[in-house]
Amino acid sequence: MPPSKKPPLTPEELAAKRDRTRSKTLARKRRQRERMSADSRKRVELTISEETLKLLDWAGAVTGGSAKEQAEYLLLVTAEAHTQRLRELLVQCGELWRKAEPYMPYARHLQTPGQVVRIIGREFRADDWLSIQAELSAMRESLRVRRRWDADRANRFMRRAAAHLDEYRKKVH
Repeated sequence: MPPSKKPPLTPEELAAKRDRTRSKTLARKRRQRERMSADSRKRVELTISEETLKLLDWAGAVTGGSAKEQAEYLLLVTAEAHTQRLRELLVQCGELWRKAEPYMPYARHLQTPGQVVRIIGREFRADDWLSIQAELSAMRESLRVRRRWDADRANRFMRRAAAHLDEYRKKVH
């Protein structure tokens, strides 16, 4: 046997080595979780393209930071912008749904302009409903294009937005 070659490990030695490696890995992950819980931050793993990684490396080099630092900043800025757009969408959809809700039980009777449905002291006019219906269709289409939601999911979102609108306004004001 040449002097540079080590003899192969026995099955017991392999198992012991695996156990040591596993325990080191578990200890490292435990320390990492403890650090993150102390920071009250959560770990997120992303899969990004080579081009994006190169851009983050470049941005890190320009700012004197790292690609990871740039990714964290990008996530923070993107999350803030997304949250702001979502708040605006919540108000817009919530108000629209509240405007449409009283008409919905009578919608099939309000399909022709000029029709009126009178229910216990209230009048529902087809002209009003048709304009609201056009707004609803436009909003559904917008959500379909921008968020790739079907009409059912868009309706569920608008219903939830209307339900949470007062709660949101209390938080804001």
